Amino acid sequence: MQEQHSPKPILIIGPNPAHDLTFQVQELTPGANHLLRPLASEYAGKAWNAALLAARLGLEVTYLSFNFRSLIEIPHEKGLTADLVAAEEALRQNWKIRDSSGAVTELNQQGGPVSEAERSALLARHQQLMEGVSSVLWCGSLPQGFQPEDLAAMVRTSGEARLDIMLDVSGEALQHGLAAGARFIKPNLSELSMIIGRRLTGLKEAKEEALRLLEKHRHLQAVAVSAGTEGNLYVDREEALFAPALDVPARGVIGAGDSMMAGFAFARVHVLPPEEALRLAVACASASVQLEGTAPASAKDARKLLDRVHVERV
Repeated sequence: MQEQHSPKPILIIGPNPAHDLTFQVQELTPGANHLLRPLASEYAGKAWNAALLAARLGLEVTYLSFNFRSLIEIPHEKGLTADLVAAEEALRQNWKIRDSSGAVTELNQQGGPVSEAERSALLARHQQLMEGVSSVLWCGSLPQGFQPEDLAAMVRTSGEARLDIMLDVSGEALQHGLAAGARFIKPNLSELSMIIGRRLTGLKEAKEEALRLLEKHRHLQAVAVSAGTEGNLYVDREEALFAPALDVPARGVIGAGDSMMAGFAFARVHVLPPEEALRLAVACASASVQLEGTAPASAKDARKLLDRVHVERV
């Protein structure tokens, strides 16, 4: 697959960025004192992580978010423009603590709150930016003061502008976004379970529920479901595809889904066949889990893994 550039940028929206701090500890014991070894400190959030890798893959990306107060600088990336709406509150911090077994405990702040004026400014900026993009990708959680109904309003506006709308969100935000007209969603197994109201035990059940969502929401074109070591699923109205997880050394499993979403976004902008889309998405996720922290891998490292990804119809 050769490096390509989209004729129009993709708009990636994530109103709840974070300062991610990753630490190593020998053993995490509740109620005990711990000596933490720092591994990474990064400007992050699902949308930013996805935007980084999307730009590295060759997309022209506009990243829309709030500019919360912080001492950490937003890094520069070729092909990525950060369009930020000023916000008074401090940038939230997320702590990722990995023990010697490889298990990661997350301590994440909620983010915000944003004022009514700040909320309105982000909605207005979205309206302005839509005119120059081909697709909109929504990622991550919402800060206090920004409601699922606000996301739904932005999804509806994007749909009226005939943009491709992708969602990597969860809970009420995913439910509202689906109802408002999303065309592609990428929940993990737990997030899919949450919106259907029952616990799914595996990807076989996930496939059945994805088909039901496609039947219920006529605007929805495809559903991708990630299930960690169990593998990854892609379902549309024509076929269902499965790709096993790659056996790679995992160092930074948090953020793999963000990288996977970047791969799917690239594929949808360039209208790649579903098999190629799933292969690229899994390669992106697999490359990123090999790195410390939550930041994504390079496009070169992701593409090196493409031939190792096996995709089959299910």
